[in-house]
Amino acid sequence: MGETHSEDVYTNLRALVRLRYTARGFSYLPGQPMSSLLIGRKRSRLRGRGLDFDELRHYRPGDDVRTMDWRVTNRTGKPHVRVYTEERDRPVIAIVDQRLPMFFGSQRKMKSVVAAEVAAITAWRVLSVGDRIGAVLFNDSRTVEARVGFSWVR
Repeated sequence: MGETHSEDVYTNLRALVRLRYTARGFSYLPGQPMSSLLIGRKRSRLRGRGLDFDELRHYRPGDDVRTMDWRVTNRTGKPHVRVYTEERDRPVIAIVDQRLPMFFGSQRKMKSVVAAEVAAITAWRVLSVGDRIGAVLFNDSRTVEARVGFSWVR
């Protein structure tokens, strides 16, 4: 049998912070069509009345008159419209099970350690692309909510 190291049985904050650089090299970007309910906070291919200003262009027949930029139209003498793109938000909530049944393992690590490491790598990756992350950690006796850039809705 191999040696057992304490970091294979338990984890700590220092070990989880070191995983920050492991989070590079993979992506959680969805391979979903833009109309999917699973789409996230990435620029939409759909143009229309969104929140982010995209461009100012000449008016074309069929454009919504409500998007007319009257200041630019008055200044240039030609009708211009403002085009906005929709930004979709993709908050992530990691749920980490640390109950007693998770304290068994393979020959390398306890499942509880692997669960904590996967949640940490996920959190680092999500934060690196500018999305929001929250976590619910629970064991046999209590539940803890962790919030990073996330407004909880109850």
